[in-house]
This record gives sequence, C-alpha cells and structure tokens, in this order.
Amino acid sequence: MDPAHIRRVDRSFTENEYAVLVAHFLRLVHPLNSFVIPKQDYVAYDGKNLGEEQELINIVQDYVKAGFPKEYAELQTLMQIPEQEKVTDTVGKIHWAVSEYQIKKWRKTIFKDKPKITLKKRSKKVKDQYDEDKAYALDNRLSSVGKATFIKLYPLVKQNLDITVEEVEKVYPEYKKGKAENAKRTCLSSTRSIIRNGYEAEALEIIVNSSRMDDAVILEAKKYLEELYQKD
Repeated sequence: MDPAHIRRVDRSFTENEYAVLVAHFLRLVHPLNSFVIPKQDYVAYDGKNLGEEQELINIVQDYVKAGFPKEYAELQTLMQIPEQEKVTDTVGKIHWAVSEYQIKKWRKTIFKDKPKITLKKRSKKVKDQYDEDKAYALDNRLSSVGKATFIKLYPLVKQNLDITVEEVEKVYPEYKKGKAENAKRTCLSSTRSIIRNGYEAEALEIIVNSSRMDDAVILEAKKYLEELYQKD
C-alpha cells in the first residue's frame, strides 16, 4: 500500500535477518553473480534451461573464483554462497543456431525417445497467482537452498515452520558438515519462505522437471507433489 512500493518493517532486524537481507540484495545486484546465456529459442540440448544447469553454474563459479579471488572470498561470506552441488550428469552436446526451424528439428531429434513426465495441472487459482516474475524469483530462491537440500528440509519444515537449524541437525547429523552456519540458516529460511508463501508445489515441479537432478531426488519430489495434489 506504500505509494513508493516499499515494504516497511516496524521493528529492528535480528543479526541473522540483516545478514540474509544483505545476502539477497548482493545476489540480486552484484555483477559477479550473473552471466549471459543465449535465448532459449536459439539453443537445443538434452535439457530445459541452460542457465539452471548445475554443471554450467559450477564452471562459472570456478571462473569467478580464479579471476577474482579477493572479491569472491569477500562475497562468499556476505552473499552466504552455498556449497557447489555435485553434478551427477553432464549437459552433453549443445546445438546453437539463430534459425528457429533448425532448432526445432534438433529438439525433435533429441527428445523423440525421451519419456515425458506427466503431472496433474495446477488449479486456475494457482495459475493466476503464479506469473513469470514469481517463477524467476522462486527459481532464484530455490537455487539459494539447493534442490537436493530443499527436498531434505521440506518434510521437516512442512511439519514445523519454526524448526531450528539445531533441530534439523538432530534429524540429519550430516547437515552439520560442509556448510557454514550462516549458509545453513539461509537454506532453512529460504525453504520456510517458499512453503509459507504457498509456492511449495511450484518448487517441487521445478525439481521434478530438472533435467540434471539425481533420480532419487526427483522421485522424492514427485512423491511430495502427488501428496499435495491428493489433498487438493
């Protein structure tokens, strides 16, 4: 309702909330946290969205680390950069062209024998609420958690939105390892935000349709998604 379209908070931030706010702001505006890819119409490969491929994201991250070591070290803490996700499968051959006809021909060849994942359609209410801007924001939020980590946290956060990092670590002792304390809190906070704002179905669908995700993670996401649809 603010005429300047600013959401004002009438209380002081906690130290963790302030750190998360700074991290998300820097992720959004810092030039080292973005890279350019061709329009989807000009690319054909065995996948859906080249910019979301973990293999490419890891390559860019390694390039930034090597080219800007001092800046990256500073941003790693401020932006609460999560650990790189393991690549279980490579992107493979990528076809490039400015001809839509040629791209469509390549896609037809690539996907002719690939089974399609069929899921129930979203309700009209969800479609109306869920536009492209929200899809982009959700994908960024999901990337900040890590898709595999989101699937691990999902049932715990779904059951208890106020669950703490310490409580998660009791269920998953391995959660203590490999992540800084701030990164763990960011993952938990982002997972909580996705569920609290009603975007869990969309987040699960993104994971189900991820072309390079581990099969076990996709199966788990499909299970949670079907449970949601059964409730609807």
